[in-house]
Amino acid sequence: MSGAKLFFWGASNWIERTLDNILIDAAYIVDKNESNQGSFFGDLPVKAPDVLVEEARGTFCIIITTANYPSVIDEVTSRGLIMGDDYCCTPLLNERRNKDDLKAVNKTVLLSSPMHYSDELRGGGLYAVQTQDGSVQKVYSGKGRGISRRRRYFTIRYVAWFDCS
Repeated sequence: MSGAKLFFWGASNWIERTLDNILIDAAYIVDKNESNQGSFFGDLPVKAPDVLVEEARGTFCIIITTANYPSVIDEVTSRGLIMGDDYCCTPLLNERRNKDDLKAVNKTVLLSSPMHYSDELRGGGLYAVQTQDGSVQKVYSGKGRGISRRRRYFTIRYVAWFDCS
């Protein structure tokens, strides 16, 4: 959208992080939080979402800069705006979205640790991590080098150290 007015949605540190990576000249910030409205974030004024009514569609582009991006996407979509044409998320939120997507999965993930030291709770071995609640259980102690799947079971490469003295 060449020549379009740019503004951010969400007065947050994601703006500063975005501006560290992309050179853009934004007009203002939209934020639903009334305590932010009427103030300045950096040198940008913060306005209520109703400001969208004053803007002609096709003359602006919104860059979403809040961790609450799913609700903002729902709101701007309900206003008839189209992702990619009228708005986008800061690319920095992709990592956040990936984490959110992983948290939504209810699975057990196996991780191996190649640390030399190991005991019943820490160090080298095999761990089962529950994605839903983040709980970690050590399944096996020892120096693990990787996990391979073999049809219906998993194998862990194990390195054993022998005292040859």
